[in-house]
Amino acid sequence: MQNQFTLTRSRPEQAQPPRIFKLVIDDDQVSYGDAPLSIHSTLRECFEKAVLPEIEIAESTIIEYEAMLNHWERIMRTVGVGTIDKAMLKQFRDRLAAERWTRSKLAKATGKPRSAATVNKVMRHLKAVVMKLFPPDRHNPEGLGLVPLCKFPGRLEEPAKLPFTYSRSAMSALYRNAHAAKPEKTTRSTPLYRPELWQLAIVLGFGTGPRSWDLLSMTWDRIGWEDFKYGSISFKAQKTKKLQRIPLSQVARRHLEMVRDLQLHESEIFPMFRKTNRSVYRCWRRICLAAGLISPEGRNAHFEDLRKTCSTAYDDISPGVGPWITGHELQGVNAKNYQNPTKRVLKAVKQLKQPLAFREGAGLLKPTTPE
Repeated sequence: MQNQFTLTRSRPEQAQPPRIFKLVIDDDQVSYGDAPLSIHSTLRECFEKAVLPEIEIAESTIIEYEAMLNHWERIMRTVGVGTIDKAMLKQFRDRLAAERWTRSKLAKATGKPRSAATVNKVMRHLKAVVMKLFPPDRHNPEGLGLVPLCKFPGRLEEPAKLPFTYSRSAMSALYRNAHAAKPEKTTRSTPLYRPELWQLAIVLGFGTGPRSWDLLSMTWDRIGWEDFKYGSISFKAQKTKKLQRIPLSQVARRHLEMVRDLQLHESEIFPMFRKTNRSVYRCWRRICLAAGLISPEGRNAHFEDLRKTCSTAYDDISPGVGPWITGHELQGVNAKNYQNPTKRVLKAVKQLKQPLAFREGAGLLKPTTPE
């Protein structure tokens, strides 16, 4: 078997389902069909043969496992899984944390160490694989017994920091620089380069507050044009599985109508905006740079910061509305069924002060001087 597994990202319908292997255990060797695993097998081989076929994970998550395996092979070289112990796992964690990098390029003297959050994420994916290789017990009945049982290293402490939120002038700057999504020298035409789509995403991100990929994966059938005064969006949160229906403002309604009239896609509001499409992140970075937005931590502003800004802005109007809009307040039965917005929520949506650029773009205000 090849050491690398590949993903068909541009045409996911061509991707083949993982092969299901038959398990046979014999001392320190585990066979999946005719492909034996032993204490001398690499971590990648164990992942491909023993872990991947038995779990249901999204393509984007497989990419995270691939990144973890690449880190492991670069730092620890190719070693048999039978040599893995707590000291080796801690050594990997510490070396990964100490590596200096600049925009994914290693060994840069001007770079900075990886954040604790990034290291902890890599270690979570590593732990999921290594635990499968531990000896079987009541907590891990399907353990393969290829790695001696050991305690996994603890998490690195992540520094506490206040959430970054946008000012209205910053959101106007993002909106007005949406055209920067398209590289200056390219002649390629793609929905990712349409400023109207980025402007709509920014408007909805601030006004309705879904998680980034709940918003960018939304389809036209999730728009309730007849709901409330200006309509609504409804979706099932990918992370929490909660059903939500959020009222729209007049500004958001106007932007949705403008994009609908472009007829870019029959069903998708944001065609080609995929979590696995790296061009999405490059487009957003170009918009941030053109708008001159760098957060206090020295990073480019994140799209998800619109959700934090949304929650904060609504809570300023009426305490408790922010958590309702972002879905944090929905519990129990309300989390499984639509909870219609109360009059307090509808009033807050109406009172939410929109950035000037949003109102100008919606045709509700003549162009003025910047905020």
